Amino acid sequence: VLRYMRNQAVSIKKRPAFMTLSGTLRAPLTDDEVQVLIMYKSESPFPVYKWLNAWLTQDRRDPEVVDKVGPLFTHLYRAQEKLPQVKKQAARAVIVHDISALRSTFDNYKQRLAPGSELNFWGFSSFSTDDNVINSEVFSGKPHEDAIIFQCG
Repeated sequence: VLRYMRNQAVSIKKRPAFMTLSGTLRAPLTDDEVQVLIMYKSESPFPVYKWLNAWLTQDRRDPEVVDKVGPLFTHLYRAQEKLPQVKKQAARAVIVHDISALRSTFDNYKQRLAPGSELNFWGFSSFSTDDNVINSEVFSGKPHEDAIIFQCG
């Protein structure tokens, strides 16, 4: 996927609006790190964040997954580590669908989400401070769909 971005004439001279940061970078971003952040956030020609998180949320951890996802994951993780840390109360809603880790958590929430328990998922997540975003059908689903809302902060 990163090879695809390199073949596109992506200019990083003028960074997109989402790259305008409040706060100070913890370290300078390389051109590859800027490109991987742009690519992860883009919707066209396909939503890379969905592809990456689909690989990360499945149960497989074999060499094929490592080979296909590893380089992109590493670039993205390193880039995000350099971004300013923001401490705010925020939330994220995720429609359960057939994602096994989410389905197991949703179906067994009293055990999996008991006070004091720890829960880990593999994936990159965007959180929002806007309740309208969190409660929109795009993220929390329609009334008949199962969803989990994560909160942090």
